[in-house]
Amino acid sequence: MSLALSGCALSPDPPLELDSTSVSPSASQTSFTTEIEQTPGRHELLRRLEHELVEQMEALGYTATESDADLQLRVGMDGFAAVEPLNEPRTGRVELRMNSGDHLLRLGRTPTLNEIALDHMSEDEISAIVTIFLEGLPDR
Repeated sequence: MSLALSGCALSPDPPLELDSTSVSPSASQTSFTTEIEQTPGRHELLRRLEHELVEQMEALGYTATESDADLQLRVGMDGFAAVEPLNEPRTGRVELRMNSGDHLLRLGRTPTLNEIALDHMSEDEISAIVTIFLEGLPDR
C-alpha cells in the first residue's frame, strides 16, 4: 500500500533540482519576459507557476517587460505529452528555464510527478519550486 501512495506524493524532496551548470545573470541584466509552453491540460498549473515567477523576480528588483528583455523565462513541462496507458495517470516534470538570448543560464526540473500530484499542487509547493529556481539571484 505504501508503494501505491508514494507515486502520489504531493511534497517531493527536493521539489526542484537546478542543473549543475546554472549561473546567475550578469549585473546589467535587469529585465525579463515570461512564456508558458503549451501542454494540454496543464495550462492552469503553468499559469500559476508563471505568476509566482513574475512576483518573485519583481521582488528581487527585476522588471517585467513585453519585449526586448535581457532574460527570457520559460515555464513548461518535460515528458508530459508522451502517450501513456489509459488506466495509469500521466506523468511529467515541471521545467523552468532562464535564457539570455540563445544562452541557457538556468534550468530547473521537479521530480517526475503524476497528474494527480500536479492537479493538487499547493501555492506553497509552487512558491518553493520558484524560490529554489531563483536561489542565488542577486537583487537589483
